[in-house]
Amino acid sequence: MLRLQTFNKLKERGMMLLDPFHNHFYTNGVMQLLGADSVLSGSVNDMKKLSCRHLHAYLAEHPDLALPQDVAYLGLIDHVSSCERCQRVLLDQVVHRLGTDLDLQPVDCDVCDEDLPAYIDTERDEGTLAAIDAYPHVWWHLWTCSECAASYQMILVLQAAEASGELPPLPLASLIAPQPIIPRFVLQRSLFVRTLVPQFGVMWGGKPTETIIHDDDHAEYEVRVSVRQTAGRWAVVVQVDPPVVGHAVVTIGAHVFRAPFDAAGKASLEPIPQDLLTSSVGADMVVGVER
Repeated sequence: MLRLQTFNKLKERGMMLLDPFHNHFYTNGVMQLLGADSVLSGSVNDMKKLSCRHLHAYLAEHPDLALPQDVAYLGLIDHVSSCERCQRVLLDQVVHRLGTDLDLQPVDCDVCDEDLPAYIDTERDEGTLAAIDAYPHVWWHLWTCSECAASYQMILVLQAAEASGELPPLPLASLIAPQPIIPRFVLQRSLFVRTLVPQFGVMWGGKPTETIIHDDDHAEYEVRVSVRQTAGRWAVVVQVDPPVVGHAVVTIGAHVFRAPFDAAGKASLEPIPQDLLTSSVGADMVVGVER
């Protein structure tokens, strides 16, 4: 059974392969994890924009109404989510295949996430139509929400890779919730952007430059947070004194970055998209230290 905790860990693991600004797999990330020769290492970066006729062709090939897994058809989710005509086609098809009307009320992403593990289990054990019958709201949401569909597809890819031995099993320790060493604290965007922006002229040079954006005591530790830029590659560096054994975690909106501390108590989280650090508009930075 795909338990919720395991599901969340698989999802977190997969997010390490996702471009923070696009719902697709990094080609290099997947190939590094699964190998260049893996049948699962295909990228959706070359995904083409699809239309209504592609949905009709897809449904002819997939009478069970399963969501696309073939790279060539992944663009259907984006199309269906904004095409009322194709949504009506899907609704007609599901009523025809199941022989009964379904209450397909729209739900938000949190509700979909909560029932997605059970949907995946049912689909694997009993087939897609059985999963649709049991969790119609999940199926409908996946067809109309690109972000949740990307999570669903990512979980199936990682499950298949793990089952085939291409992906090492999740270690038991990874299923244990991390324990905070230093409580998370917030760095306001207006403050760190004000510090970084004047450095643009220097930071765009080839010589590595590191700018401190926070230096203060937290609990029994001195914590220094800085931003480093080298030839267009941006990183957040967290230094803890005395050194700790654990991970630094930086959260900016929906984007989470994690890196282990070295023996000197320094963790480098990279690469981080420039806009997350230098744009005047966006979420604050949340910094934490965990075991």
